[in-house]
Amino acid sequence: HALTHVLFPNHSSNFETDLCASNLSGLALFFQKNSNYRVKLIGYADVKTGSLKYNKALSVKRAENIYNYLVKLGVPAKHMQYVGFGGTSKFSIDEKGKNRRTEIIITE
Repeated sequence: HALTHVLFPNHSSNFETDLCASNLSGLALFFQKNSNYRVKLIGYADVKTGSLKYNKALSVKRAENIYNYLVKLGVPAKHMQYVGFGGTSKFSIDEKGKNRRTEIIITE
């Protein structure tokens, strides 16, 4: 199940708002009570800015930053994995900035 996604500013791997931090804190609390679940973090980048190589690296860094943040909040690293897909999967062509995200997918 896709729980949520975290948005990022253009050309950045730092997530934007306190709301994102609050959502991630809530996710960490969920895992403290539900240790049988796993998390997959999938990073993306804009399609129209940067090279393929740059966007791939940026998308990995975005997912990795969320991963590291969740580890600091107590989510076991062994329960998570992350990957970056660059600009290969468009969330919304019409809404600029929606591709600058990391999706959080939870499975049992």
